Amino acid sequence: MHATTLKPAPPLRLAGRSFGAQTGLAHASQRAVYIFLLVQFLSGALLIFEELGAYRSYLRVIGFASSLCMFAVVTRFPYQRTYPVKSLGAMFVVIMAIGIFHPNSNTVTSAACQLGINLAVWAPVFWCSRIAGDAPFMRNIVLFFWATSLMSSTVGVLQVYDPDRFAPSPEFIRKMLGTTADGLMINLADGRQIWRPMGLSDSPGGAAIAGAFTVIFGMGIAITERNLMLRLAAVAGAGAGMFCVYICQVRSVFVMTLIGVVVYLIFMTVRQRLNRIAFLVFTIPAVVGGGYLWASSVGGGDVTSRLDTLSDQPAFDVYYKNRGHFIEHTITELLPEYPMGAGLGRWGSSLSFFGNPDLPNSQPIWVEVQLTAWLLDGGIPLVLVGYIGILLACWTTAKLAVKASDPRIADMAAAISGLNLSLVIITFNYPVFISQMGISFFMMNGLLYLSAGGARQRTKAVAAYV
Repeated sequence: MHATTLKPAPPLRLAGRSFGAQTGLAHASQRAVYIFLLVQFLSGALLIFEELGAYRSYLRVIGFASSLCMFAVVTRFPYQRTYPVKSLGAMFVVIMAIGIFHPNSNTVTSAACQLGINLAVWAPVFWCSRIAGDAPFMRNIVLFFWATSLMSSTVGVLQVYDPDRFAPSPEFIRKMLGTTADGLMINLADGRQIWRPMGLSDSPGGAAIAGAFTVIFGMGIAITERNLMLRLAAVAGAGAGMFCVYICQVRSVFVMTLIGVVVYLIFMTVRQRLNRIAFLVFTIPAVVGGGYLWASSVGGGDVTSRLDTLSDQPAFDVYYKNRGHFIEHTITELLPEYPMGAGLGRWGSSLSFFGNPDLPNSQPIWVEVQLTAWLLDGGIPLVLVGYIGILLACWTTAKLAVKASDPRIADMAAAISGLNLSLVIITFNYPVFISQMGISFFMMNGLLYLSAGGARQRTKAVAAYV
């Protein structure tokens, strides 16, 4: 009988690099992302505390500046692979940078601020190429988004039941929102009138977005995780998320949530994950129906009547009445006047904090939807590059949901694809890609792409050794 000599396993290769030699840097790059996620979360969640009122502007700046700071952080990490959206991101930034020289741009400071905000939103498509991802790392990213969304949804529920303790004071809200504050209040079944729950944000109704994230990611966690307690928490959290979606009475977010769940189901069906689909077939109606009964018992007729408008009137009429007229105004009036953009710094926080609204050739322009924002900032070229960029990000993730060799990556890609389509649709209701949600969109999709490549390279290395 011959003695068997065990040879040491060769270092795994990640995107052409020695994984064994790069393990320390790989872990460091992942820790940098975790810290970045925490900064992103805290910069938004801390806005709800009245005691930090004097620092609100700084917190908002930190949320965007941290994305730009990642450029400097990742330079010490080895290059992994190029995210396909990177070239479109570069085109987007160049078009916006040219806009600084537009004769109708507002002050130089406000124009530079507008460019900086957009660069921060698109920054992940550049710096994610140096993050050494894999399936466990991506799982942590998804769990983080789910956990923080669940926290925000839970706070939203508490703000309904005990607003005096868990919601900001009425004085603070009115000071923050001005004359629009009272229009964001809802009536409950017991006669109380409260502001739409904010969750861990400073926007009435903000708990609805957190609820949507909790439901979409929660359904994925409920059928993919092995830990029973985590799966039960995901289902219970989805119920709380749906409660927030209903009670906030933001119909677009309700539609967004349903679309996200349906898209997730479609991808799971394509991959023939039939045993998991069977679980969702029973769980989703329970979550959606249970959340509705819970919210209607607390919110009374206002909740039901608000949702009834989605079925009582044609969908197009409902959308046009609330947001469609902004799209029509953009196409019929703003587009002929500003086909190559209206100049930077003429709307939003850039104008409010750094602009001069009294400049005769750079008057403020109101923005409610993403199409208007991109048209004003860079005209038709920016609109085309912007939408092609986000659609390419969606397409890249959708392909992973169908073709990824690692089932863990495919399952996460399916959940993120549901969220992607929802956010694309929301661009016709709100300028998503001028907010931290836009940063999250590009970061999640970019890191998923990098993680899929890392998982594939590890699998090939192990297969070759065996």
